[in-house]
Amino acid sequence: MEHLEEIKQRLERGESLPYVAMLNDKAVSYAVTKTKDKYLDIAKSEGSFVLHEWERKHRLELFGKVVAEYLNYCSELAKNGLLDTIRREDD
Repeated sequence: MEHLEEIKQRLERGESLPYVAMLNDKAVSYAVTKTKDKYLDIAKSEGSFVLHEWERKHRLELFGKVVAEYLNYCSELAKNGLLDTIRREDD
């Protein structure tokens, strides 16, 4: 639990966490494809396709959808014993 407290303190101080994650390019592509309609809906309601011009709640909504779709893809890989497919395409 000491480790979790250290992470909490670092975040409270505004420090970045070390980058240790590995992305699955296919999962990223899947997530982007699955969130296209959400992006277009929000862009229409905001009157802009420029993300940094959107209200924060809409940016969070879009990024939350992207993350959820990415995790759904990776969860399916895990459920089917395919986690070893998580390698960068350029490897």
